[in-house]
This record gives sequence, C-alpha cells and structure tokens, in this order.
Amino acid sequence: MRKEMNSKSKRKWVAGGLAAFASVALLTTGFATWIVGTNKMIVDNNTTVNVATAQNASIELSMEITEANRKIRFAETSAPASDAFVRVDSGAEAEGANGDLTLDFSSIKVTYGVNSGFVPSQYKLGFTVKKITKNNSDVTNSANKVALTTFDRASDSYSYFQAPADIPLNSTNGTTATNDERTVSTYTFNAQALKIPFRWGTAFGNTASGGENQSPATFYNNYFNGHLDQKTAANAEIVRSELAAMNKALDGATITLEAKLSEISQH
Repeated sequence: MRKEMNSKSKRKWVAGGLAAFASVALLTTGFATWIVGTNKMIVDNNTTVNVATAQNASIELSMEITEANRKIRFAETSAPASDAFVRVDSGAEAEGANGDLTLDFSSIKVTYGVNSGFVPSQYKLGFTVKKITKNNSDVTNSANKVALTTFDRASDSYSYFQAPADIPLNSTNGTTATNDERTVSTYTFNAQALKIPFRWGTAFGNTASGGENQSPATFYNNYFNGHLDQKTAANAEIVRSELAAMNKALDGATITLEAKLSEISQH
C-alpha cells in the first residue's frame, strides 16, 4: 500500500541540512509484443500445387511482474554522512534511506522462430516512459520536467528521473535455448538482469545518455562541499523547496513504461 506523505511523515526528514525526497508509488507497465509470421503457398501454371516448407518467423517479447513489485520509491538508497549538509533522518519515526528504484520482474523472455533471422546478441531491450498520470489526470508533459537555475544549473528541461537503461541481449544478461524440434528458440533473462532500476534524472547532475546514477543527496552534498561558503539557511530552504516540488509532482503518480526490442547500432 502506498504511504502518503502526510504532515506527520514530513517531520521524518532533516530540514536543517535538507528535506524530503519524493515518496512515489508506481507502476503500471506496458509491454510491446511483435509477432511476424510467414507461410507461403505457390501454384504454378500447370495447376500443380507446390507448398513451400512452413517457416516459423515469429518474434515475441514477454515480461511478467507481480503486482507487489510494480511499485518503486524515489528516495535515498543509502544514508549520507550524519554531518552532511543534506541527510536523512534516522530517528524512531523516520523511514530513513529506504528508496527502492528497482522493478523486480519474475520473467523476461524473447521467443523466436529459428527462421526469423533474430540474433539476440544484435538486439537490446529499451524502455520509454510513455505516460505519467496522477489523480486520474494525464500529467505526462509536466510531472517530470522542471526548470532550475540554482547550484550550477540553468535549464528549463531537467528531469527528476529517467527510464531504466537499455539492456543488451548478450550472454551476460541471459541464456538461449532451442526446443527439441529445433523450430523455436528462447532467450531468457537471468536473475540479475530481471532487476531493472530507474535512474535519477538530469536535475541531479546525471546525463540523459546514462553514466553515474547520482542521487539528490549526493548531488547537493557534492555541490556544497565545493562551495562551503554557500552552506547557509537560505540555500537549505532552496534545497528543501526543490525536493518538495518533486514530491508534489510525482508522489502517488502512475508511470506507464513501454519495453521495446531494437537492433544495436553497428558502427
């Protein structure tokens, strides 16, 4: 059950050196499936019927996740130092650094006909946030887009979070098996690859192309450690207000996540 950010829980965050991270209950997940089949029949001019060998050229992506694992929480996953400018409260009433940005799928498979031409190592599984809704309203174009001009940021298109990174269908992330009739093969994700994490967004110093998944506390603390003279009550309030805005935009929202197979570019 999603935990509401009520007046009591707001006291769990340390305002002296910083404040709350969004408590976000997610996720509805959309899946894309592609099936391409061909069966050919040829009739010649002499009315003799020739039937070509039937070929299984299908490709199907299937993903399974339990209802309990459809929720993620945007919060710190590890506690900053107790003397950091931005920290989380670990008191009796605090939930502390209990962030969980990872979707834990029970199964991800690609089943394909041996005549499909599909080669797993040439493909990747990519993710796109297709829709964000909150209170039954579509907030896709506003919930994850923010303008920021503080702490070395100056843009109107920062994001709070990013979709999971692409996953190559290689031997590290899964295994391939072929059925006894050698007509269908299945690429199956291994246990570790089934754990698919969202990433913190560009608002916290991360690049849209991936790389370091820097949390809000890490971003702010790195900044203030390099600008000691800016560790002021006024800036603490700016940080608090920025995180409160993220909470307001995303707390309780539902994200529709699309998964899609695409070829890896060969350069």
